[in-house]
Amino acid sequence: MSDTKKSSGNHANKKNRTHVPVNGHKIEDLQQLPLTELVNIAKEVKVENPNEFQRKDLIFEILKSQVSAGGFILYTGILEIMNDGYGFLRSIDGNFANSSNDTYVSGTQVKRFALRNGDIVTGQVRSPKDQEKYYALLKIEAINYLAPEKSKQRPLFDNLTPLYAMEQLKMEYNPVKMTGRVLDLFCPIGKGQRALIVAPPRTGKTELLKELA
Repeated sequence: MSDTKKSSGNHANKKNRTHVPVNGHKIEDLQQLPLTELVNIAKEVKVENPNEFQRKDLIFEILKSQVSAGGFILYTGILEIMNDGYGFLRSIDGNFANSSNDTYVSGTQVKRFALRNGDIVTGQVRSPKDQEKYYALLKIEAINYLAPEKSKQRPLFDNLTPLYAMEQLKMEYNPVKMTGRVLDLFCPIGKGQRALIVAPPRTGKTELLKELA
């Protein structure tokens, strides 16, 4: 960790950090369970109103509610990797700006799990020790809301094969109105494509969009 100055601002963001046990439910196990069983587990760990959560959110509420004497912290942040190979988890609530509440991620963890800029990382965190400024990530529980092992299987974006539009998006929906029919004839649009309307002012661009909507 490059910056080792002692800071008085070492209070965690309570919204993103919650005490969790060393040995508790793991995300990969929870993801295999049916929703009814997740609700039962949530009730056991005293999650309030578990029936109101969607499946993904309920899993993370269960992880957050697991309390033990270990004193570890569950934290979720957006990863920013530095030039030296290590990184920091930036707070979502802090608009991803640098702060003393950021969590340090070692270069070893970045390499081991093939982490990339922008990954949403959830893991167990410990408080700063003497002469340390930041929280430190001890164990990764999830990467982009999936089990950490799956992150290694992700292909690089530049290596993906682009898929071009293969099916036309029909704009004609009413035989009485000719606008959609004209668009289908002169400038057909494929599903998945983006289109831009370019025209001088006051020539009916807004009316065209209203008709298509």
